[in-house]
This record gives sequence, structure tokens and C-alpha cells, in this order.
Amino acid sequence: MEIKKFDVVIVGAGPAGASCAIKLGSTGLKVALLDKATFPRDKTCGDALSVDVINQLAMLSDKLAADFTALENKIPSYGVKIFSPDHQCVDIPFVHKNVKSCGYISPRLDFDNFLFQHVKNYPNISIFENCEVEKITQQESKNSIHTKSGIFECDTAIGADGANSVISRNIGDIKVDKKHHSAGLRIYYEGVTSFHEEGFIELHFFKEILPGYLWIFPLADNKANVGIGIPSSVVAKEKIDLKK
Repeated sequence: MEIKKFDVVIVGAGPAGASCAIKLGSTGLKVALLDKATFPRDKTCGDALSVDVINQLAMLSDKLAADFTALENKIPSYGVKIFSPDHQCVDIPFVHKNVKSCGYISPRLDFDNFLFQHVKNYPNISIFENCEVEKITQQESKNSIHTKSGIFECDTAIGADGANSVISRNIGDIKVDKKHHSAGLRIYYEGVTSFHEEGFIELHFFKEILPGYLWIFPLADNKANVGIGIPSSVVAKEKIDLKK
């Protein structure tokens, strides 16, 4: 099987992996970015980005931050509406460094692909899509990442492959602690109106799903991201089927 050699191999090309690749783009290191999917691809998420997102993007690349402002299919959000189990509501505006600020709501399909495409600006980074990692082995100071597309050998391996990380399981023997993870389900609706005029996101706490909650986030073109999140420990204990 072919062996490809790199200084750094990043497993997972989502926001964490792509951001890491962008930061390494100016180092001159020979970097490989692997992902089991082909972009653009979607992920279950509320699609909300914090008020500090522009600053975080600028830390990676000034061009990245500038390009984000022109990214289509996103809307600004200036706060959050929180609904209690007895249907009381409180509006909390977003404030950053004592100044009224806004976050953004951008579908993961678009935002993740935006970061992923930016990685292509760096000639020292090689991208491998549809490249699923099967295992990682270590010998002395070298890491060998075994995939269905071949073996990647590197000095440094970075696991950015999510909650069920192959890298974490192979190297650190890290297991998912259901007390600190949540199960989520999300669906998009069209033709949704009557959202807060400043794009406030909504969090609804119902007695039936505590300590979980329901979210409703506005999107562009009168669409909405509606989802539910419940701690994995509760889902397992109560044998909850989120799809029902």
C-alpha cells in the first residue's frame, strides 16, 4: 500500500481541522488534511456563531475574516430569547466588551465549506476527501495513519475528527462519557415568520425534556433551524428515541 509522507496530518476537515490547516498554511510545513466526506457536506448543528467569530477568523487570516463578511446565506443575530417551562420569556442581547454586538447564523453546510475552500489557498497543504481513517499506529517518533486510500506517515498527527474520534480512541484510549455529551436532532423548516426583528435565537425549556431543551434559530429566506438536545446519559437511561 502506498505511503505518503508529511510533517503534519490533520484528521477531520470540519471547523477545527480546517482552522488548524489554515494556521499551518503560512509555516511552510508539509501538511495533509483528511476527511471521510466530500465537501460540501452537512452536520447536525444549531448553525449559530458567536459574537467573537470575526475576531477568531481574523486570528487565522485577515482575508478569511474579510471573505466571511461577504458570505451569503447568513444572518446577524443580536441576542437570545429564553423560554422557561412555565412559558415565561426573557430577552438577552449579545454584548461583547460592553458593546452591543451580533453573532451570526450560517448553515454548517455553507460555513464548513467556506473554511474548507479557504484551505486550498495554501500550496503546502494537500487535501484528501473521501479518505476514511481506519486506525493509527506509532513507532518511535513517527505516526502512521491507515486509511482506505493508503498510509499517511507523519511527525505530528492532529485529531479533529469529532466526538467519535478514531485518533482519540487509538492513541489516548479516550472514551465518550455520556454525562458530558448530548444527543441532538435537527430539521429545517421553510416559510417561518414572526422572529425577533434583530434575529434573536430562541431556547425553549420544556418540563418533558429537561435537562434538555428545544432550539429555534432563524435563517435567511424565512427558514428556521429547529432542533432538540438532551444529555446522552438521559437518553440512554430513559431509552429516549429522539426521532419520535
